[in-house]
Amino acid sequence: MESKKTDLKYIIDQIDKKLSIEKVARNLLGDPSTENRNAKWNMTYKSIYKEENTPSFKISTRLNVFYLFCPLKITGNVVKLYHDYKTLKENPISYEETCKQLIEEYKLDIKVES
Repeated sequence: MESKKTDLKYIIDQIDKKLSIEKVARNLLGDPSTENRNAKWNMTYKSIYKEENTPSFKISTRLNVFYLFCPLKITGNVVKLYHDYKTLKENPISYEETCKQLIEEYKLDIKVES
């Protein structure tokens, strides 16, 4: 039977628990267009998925998720944010490679067995 630690879903869950979406967003996207610590969606950026004048890419640091409002309605966690950013802005990467890069770059204590 395959080890639990080699399961991609398990690794993504571990990364999501240990890594703040705020930290990754600031590293990839810089400072937010708006920031309100008291709001549910407390960080706003211009979308990585489309050109826009008014920022509609929202991040909830409490929930550790992002949401792109109108018209695409894309949501995800820290792993999806990193994966999509790298794929759209640099070179396409797999989710396995995304996890490997996040674990190395952010020095996460997550053991991955081959």
